[in-house]
Amino acid sequence: MSGPMNGSTRSRIHAITGAPVRNFRPPFLDVNDDILSLADDLGYRSIGAVNLESRDW
Repeated sequence: MSGPMNGSTRSRIHAITGAPVRNFRPPFLDVNDDILSLADDLGYRSIGAVNLESRDW
């Protein structure tokens, strides 16, 4: 997988926290069935959104 959560990023998070990356929050909550299926194939779960005003732009 390329992009923001590539192998290097996953490795760094794991090295710092001691836990593998299993969750992700899609930017702008923009998902569809294909994205969710790919994420599932890679072992990720979408955490969805608790607050749409996260201001993560």
